[in-house]
Amino acid sequence: MIWTLLTKDLLRRWRNPGGILILILIPLLATLMLGSIFGPGKEKNIKPRISLLVEDHDNSMASQFLLGAFSRGEMAQMFQVENIAAGTGRQRMDKGDASALLIIPAGFGDSLLAQKPSTLTLVKNPSQAFAPKIAEETILLLAEAGGRLVHIASEPIGRIHASMQQSTAMPESQIGEISIGFSRLINKGKGFFSPPLIKVVSDTTAAGSANALTSSILFAYLLAGMSMMMLLFTLDTLARDIFRERENRTWFRIMTTPVTANTYVSAKLLFILLTGLISQILLWAVGAIVFSIPVTQPLFFLLFLTLCTATLTGVIALVYALARTRTQASAILPAVIIVFSMLGGAMVPLNTLPAAIRSAAQFSPVYWCIDGLQNILIETATLSKLTTHFAVLILLTLGLNSLAFFFFARKAQQ
Repeated sequence: MIWTLLTKDLLRRWRNPGGILILILIPLLATLMLGSIFGPGKEKNIKPRISLLVEDHDNSMASQFLLGAFSRGEMAQMFQVENIAAGTGRQRMDKGDASALLIIPAGFGDSLLAQKPSTLTLVKNPSQAFAPKIAEETILLLAEAGGRLVHIASEPIGRIHASMQQSTAMPESQIGEISIGFSRLINKGKGFFSPPLIKVVSDTTAAGSANALTSSILFAYLLAGMSMMMLLFTLDTLARDIFRERENRTWFRIMTTPVTANTYVSAKLLFILLTGLISQILLWAVGAIVFSIPVTQPLFFLLFLTLCTATLTGVIALVYALARTRTQASAILPAVIIVFSMLGGAMVPLNTLPAAIRSAAQFSPVYWCIDGLQNILIETATLSKLTTHFAVLILLTLGLNSLAFFFFARKAQQ
């Protein structure tokens, strides 16, 4: 009898699968959208373009050396430096024309050579979040490096500064002494800089392999959360059949046959479970094909997915079993689904939520499902690591479905 009732419901759903297919497509489209935004790719490896205005009131060798750092290597790709006339920078910044304004004061070079304090002024654009901060950190780093270089090479630099103060041509003997000073400084540093204590070895992998792996992990992470939330909505849609058959008087016609209330309820719960599981298998099959999600343990993954579906079937079935009408259940369940999904990390990553909410996450069955799926897909976890997950979900499955069965059977007998 159970198989007959189950076959009837499955065939009826097969003839009209539109609602289930929509619930399968929603998490796939959401995953694709979020993955396209946050996922890695060659097009994402683009450095920010930071507009930097410079008022150089010094025009010295030191100021040119500082600005020259922005025109070399990756700095040139990141910064767009524009030298402007004195006194025009703040007006440009008031209009929001740049990310930051650097003002180099007059006498900057002399102060640096004399090892005296000097102040660089940086005006940041408050309407931009990251670019001004990057400009600030870069200039601080260059200033720190310049100060340390002058301190280390204080002897030869001091001689250069003294000669510049005299405004006379530097004798060849003094040039030789300064050159010897720099040479000694370089030789002293050879033990620290050559050979380097840390060596970086570059290696090139197959084109796109690293990006593909990272993308698949991201999609697996996203789809695990999306799939469980949509599974709850799918099970909600399926569970409405019980009330719908009661409203259409089908329930009472079935009860006039040899079918008992327990048989009827068992068939309905099994129908909800199997249809929900089929929808999940289809969803993950498409996810594996479209997003290249690596399901390296298919049988173990299917076992855990079945357990998650059985647990969430119990959640939905119990609400419908306790509700007096379909309207009442339809009003309660969206709130239940949203709360469980949010606590479980289906809507927002748990590590971004307050500590109190993270502590309460374990009270949501969705949490155990999502965390287990992510561990299986991303970390290839085995049963030994997911013992707690299995234990919790098995207890929830038995408890929730037993209660739902009990209350549904009582309704069927009324």
